[in-house]
Amino acid sequence: MRDPSGRRVPAQIIGRAGGRARILFAGSVPSMGLAVYDIVPSVAAEVPNPSLKTSAGRIENSIYAVTLDSDGDIVSILDKRCSKELVRKGEAFSLAFFDGNVSDPWPAWEIFKETMDKTPSRVNGGVKVSVEECGPLRAVLKVERTHAGSTFIQRIILTDGACDDRIDIQNDIDWNSRASLLKASFPVSFDAPEATYDLGMGNIKRGNNTETAYEVVAQQWADMTATDNSYGVTVLNDSKYGWDKPDDHTLRLTLLH
Repeated sequence: MRDPSGRRVPAQIIGRAGGRARILFAGSVPSMGLAVYDIVPSVAAEVPNPSLKTSAGRIENSIYAVTLDSDGDIVSILDKRCSKELVRKGEAFSLAFFDGNVSDPWPAWEIFKETMDKTPSRVNGGVKVSVEECGPLRAVLKVERTHAGSTFIQRIILTDGACDDRIDIQNDIDWNSRASLLKASFPVSFDAPEATYDLGMGNIKRGNNTETAYEVVAQQWADMTATDNSYGVTVLNDSKYGWDKPDDHTLRLTLLH
């Protein structure tokens, strides 16, 4: 890949289908402008990026080091910029599976608080963790699992470039679990009595779950920030809108029901 001045820029093929390739490259576009990049065949291999490192249980870039346990759950995220651990000790950023959510009148959307108050099951059947990509611009860990008749493929993605301070998690799920609820759980290392939820044209602060407000709406993000404003974690989301906050340090996003 070459930029408008003819200079070579890092590039990485991230997928092939139907004779076409998807390419990730380190581009730069001026504000209110455009730039034309050329794809040039080359036999020279890309130089490995020392900032991007992967193994079956760890992935890191220049900002984050992410560690998985034997179940494929994230037990540590270290922010290298300030030596801050994001995940609460003894817990994990994980998929939380709640069974027994039986609703006769509205089974597609009714969620009961007593279901969410249960200790969830861990999604940890047939766990397989592998390195799917480790190129000059992007690294991907692939986590495969099964539980209660459903299959789960999760990709944990780190990049080096414009989005290097973001951790992407993609979930592909073949869902066959009846009367069940699946959430993504984020127990952070600090306390935040309130979370801030995106409402599209503004935001709202809410406390922990109550008997009447235990599954609340938000659009593209929800945030928990420490009471002293020393650190915060924002969960970004492109397609799910139900959230809950069971305690001062945990935020959960509903994925499937």
